[in-house]
Amino acid sequence: MPHSALYEFLSRRSLDVSGLSKHFLSGQNMDRRQASAVFQREKDAARHHGHGTAVGRFDRARARRSYFHHFPRDTVATHELDLVSAYAQAPDDECTGEPKFTTFHEGTKGTVDYIWFTRDDVRCHGVVEMAPAGQLFNAASLPTAHHASDHLSLVADVSLR
Repeated sequence: MPHSALYEFLSRRSLDVSGLSKHFLSGQNMDRRQASAVFQREKDAARHHGHGTAVGRFDRARARRSYFHHFPRDTVATHELDLVSAYAQAPDDECTGEPKFTTFHEGTKGTVDYIWFTRDDVRCHGVVEMAPAGQLFNAASLPTAHHASDHLSLVADVSLR
């Protein structure tokens, strides 16, 4: 999930995991504000074009609220890859730029699929637009006759540098 510690780690190359609960690293455990935003209908205007509508960014203060299964103090996880998500072309302080949904079924609606690439080796020329939100909400749940999976296809036009 774009608001997760795991997404923050992949996109920023490091994460201070001191005191974080292992249960909340993936972002699958959303707070009420995040959960209600995911299920909120949105207009059928173009949903992406580099300006995704996935709610939130990782917030250390909110992630620390659990008092069990913490990582030890002064623990920082790092990696050397300069990863970028093809669908997050225009992130801002409130949103990663990812699409609001990549999976849409009765139990779960959210962003769980990504196309990651290394900035120095690959150039992203564009992405295929996501299905209109209204179409998804009208169907209530995927799969349908028009979408064969509960996950939406992600497609990026890339070239090697």
